[in-house]
Amino acid sequence: MKKLPLGLVSAMVVLTACQTTPPPNPALENARNAVNAAGADAGVNAGAPQELQRARQALAAAETSWKAGDQEETGARAYVAKQRANIAMEAGARYTMEQRLKSASAERDHILAEARTREAQVAESRVAQANQQAANAQAQAANAQSQAASAQAQADAERQRTEAQARQLEQERARSTQMQQDLQALAAKSTARGVVVTLQDVLFDSGKAQLRSGGIHDIERVAGVLRNHPERRVRVEGFTDSQGSESFNAELSRRRAEAVRNALESFGIPEARVETRGYGEEYPVADNATASGRQQNRRVEIVFSDSNGQFAAR
Repeated sequence: MKKLPLGLVSAMVVLTACQTTPPPNPALENARNAVNAAGADAGVNAGAPQELQRARQALAAAETSWKAGDQEETGARAYVAKQRANIAMEAGARYTMEQRLKSASAERDHILAEARTREAQVAESRVAQANQQAANAQAQAANAQSQAASAQAQADAERQRTEAQARQLEQERARSTQMQQDLQALAAKSTARGVVVTLQDVLFDSGKAQLRSGGIHDIERVAGVLRNHPERRVRVEGFTDSQGSESFNAELSRRRAEAVRNALESFGIPEARVETRGYGEEYPVADNATASGRQQNRRVEIVFSDSNGQFAAR
């Protein structure tokens, strides 16, 4: 048996690793660091265990999304985990300062008790000293409480922003689901390139780029979906079978794609929202050796963009 070249083996190992390991996510790494820092803080563990647990649960949810390969969901959940870790740190800081205040108060009481058993002058001196220490501790506590209140307000604002982002994400998902439901009558399919509506060759005369009435009706329904979802764009792609010359097929597929674009514009869809491509006999979906296969390959595909108006690469 021939041994594979070392370079080829290394490339295969790297390729396999890339296929099984999700790409790194900076937001997830930041969230891990923040949660780990909170977990290592004694004040957090003693005074804010529930906040720390919530941060860890949010981080676990982000880890699950990352392992599933959902980068967008990972970013949103990692952001929540980081903010909850920050909240835990602020709560831990408040707890630590409160303990220091209790300790200062206990020390003051001890000094007052000793002062009663000594000379009045010594007692007065130590009482004054204890009162000064208490005043300093109270000033420190007041400053800490002010800082904690400011930090809490900031954390609340961050939480509100996070919740708003989560609501926006949910709204985008709902709009995407609604768009797919709107396109069910056209037998739309969800693919790696986005939602795709396929118009078969029967909507055109043989060798022509003029749409028949049935095709106009389908395109009107596509235009209706675009009006309901103004954030979406479409790419109209024309294809042919392998019969005839490549140059003729390329030109025919381009003209058919443009015919669909013109029909969409006639229904009020702006030109800027429609792209066209003519692929000719490229990208067959069936065997060109049979009549039924060639008929399937003679088609126009309408590909919907994502919610940002972007298309996935073919």
